[in-house]
Amino acid sequence: MASAIRYRTATLLVMVLLGAAPVLAADTQPDAASLVAGLGGRWTGTLSYRDYSSNAQVQLPMVSEIVALADGATVISINRFADGPKAGIVTATDVSLFDSAANNVTSATFRRGKTVSSETSTTQVARYSDRLHWTIIYTHDGSDNGQPALIRLTQSRDGNALTARNEVQPGATPGVWALRSGSDLTRDGGETLPSKK
Repeated sequence: MASAIRYRTATLLVMVLLGAAPVLAADTQPDAASLVAGLGGRWTGTLSYRDYSSNAQVQLPMVSEIVALADGATVISINRFADGPKAGIVTATDVSLFDSAANNVTSATFRRGKTVSSETSTTQVARYSDRLHWTIIYTHDGSDNGQPALIRLTQSRDGNALTARNEVQPGATPGVWALRSGSDLTRDGGETLPSKK
């Protein structure tokens, strides 16, 4: 028994010295679908957008409930915000299907009184420290105020904080990005998450 223990100890020591110990292996970077699946729960904060008529930024209270399905590819986000006394509480539901092999996601938005819209965006994990601290960039060709434009959505998580910034690059002015909308949310439920070291 003693010799067997010494053998296992010696083997582990060799693995550590050679850098082959599994417990020391670096955390591999997950794909966008895996990171977004970790957002499941209720988030509250503000939605902001640019008013095209006044060019002013408008802020509205917002609640987002995110559900990641067991298939590892589908994420549903139910977003509610107060859009003034006339519109009242608006509900917009986003259904996203991630394709990790193709590095893209197809999303459809459902909202009462509006035509269902959908687009396919490329996904890039631009920053990854751990599953609680990351940034994903989504890009697709679309339109802004009726004109062709490249759309870029930057989604960042830092513990209990989740931000999104939606920017456009008009076809007439390549290289110039303009902020159109965004959100700043905090996870509900009193969950305590470790701070980034």
